[in-house]
Formats: sequence, structure tokens, C-alpha cells
Amino acid sequence: MYLRSDQALIHVEVAGVPMDKEPWSSLEGGDNTPEVAQAFPGGMKPLKALGGFPKPSPLTVMRPWEESLVAVYKKLWAGAGSAEVKVSYRTLNANKEPIGEPVAYTGVLGTVTRPGYKAGTSEEAKLSITVDLDGELA
Repeated sequence: MYLRSDQALIHVEVAGVPMDKEPWSSLEGGDNTPEVAQAFPGGMKPLKALGGFPKPSPLTVMRPWEESLVAVYKKLWAGAGSAEVKVSYRTLNANKEPIGEPVAYTGVLGTVTRPGYKAGTSEEAKLSITVDLDGELA
């Protein structure tokens, strides 16, 4: 079965920040990219990859901005750099029913970004957070 990028239910929990149970609209990042060490073994042999420590990239999670998020934004802003976060997603089928197992990331709240405001544009306003991951996937 093939899936579209809109077939996911995304939830965010931040320690100490009471939030509604509304799903978030986008989830990007969390790629596991190892910092690979390389060495020349000698004797004019070609470069050899030795492997390395995996380092997940930060997650970026967004949701449409609404007035009720002002209090949440203030608490998120205060927790940046220290609050524990859990981000999970669950794949949905074409009928919007959950399928398979959920995937959950844990980490620390990073950047908290309110919507940008600019006269002359009508882009969707979004609340955005980044999460610096622990390196374990549940």
C-alpha cells in the first residue's frame, strides 16, 4: 500500500505545557545521519569508511496558528532548551483510520517560532517548534 504525505496523525506533548489534543499539521526532520569517520589504511589503498555515531537531525513540527495558542506559545517559549518533548505520529489509511504502529520521538524543546507577520501577504500563520532528539525511537 502506498501512502500520501497527508496520511498521518501528529501529536506533541511538552512537559509542563498544557495543550489541546488537536493534531499538528506537519512533521519534518528526525533523519538519522551518522558522523562517519574515514581513514586511509596505508599502502596506497583507497579511503575506507569506519562507521560512526548516529546523530538524528532535529524535528520540526508545525500547526496552524489560532488565538487560543498564545498562552501555549508563551509556555513553550519559556521551556525552550529544557522542556522534555514527545512527538508521535500514526499513519492513516485513505478512510482516515489509524493503521500500523505509532512512531514516537523524545527529546528536548529547541526553537519556538511564532508566525511571521507581514502586510501584503496572506500566507497561513503557523506555530513551529524544533525538538533536539535523544536518539531513541519508540
